[in-house]
Amino acid sequence: MRQVLIKIYADFTPADATCRDAVAKAGESALGCDEPWLFLEKGMLRISFEGIYFPLDDVLHALTGSLPANATGKLDQLDLEAWLLTRHILTRGAFQIASRSLNQVLEYSGH
Repeated sequence: MRQVLIKIYADFTPADATCRDAVAKAGESALGCDEPWLFLEKGMLRISFEGIYFPLDDVLHALTGSLPANATGKLDQLDLEAWLLTRHILTRGAFQIASRSLNQVLEYSGH
């Protein structure tokens, strides 16, 4: 069984191949994911990563540098070791960040 400490799920639109390539380059040092984690489908860039290390700051920088000004989306980081969800919401070309315990997220989803 492989060890998973970090999960990253994201979607951004509109996006193109230039953005995908920039994010792929920024994410080259990601560890522990044995399958594709970056997808570009019909103008939407998706990230689905589960592993032990993800270069979050580099990827966020690549996203802000390569997405168009009108792009929208979010990136969720689940830190299973710290039991924390951090959401990065793209708003007017910059990320707004909010964090909360995964316990709070699970409580909310149970209602």
